[in-house]
Amino acid sequence: DFWGVSSRSSCRPSVQISGQTE
Repeated sequence: DFWGVSSRSSCRPSVQISGQTE
């Protein structure tokens, strides 16, 4: 979960840092 790191690995965006789904 680090600015899209989890998003690239998974289809779900990680919004846990600042609500940024990059």
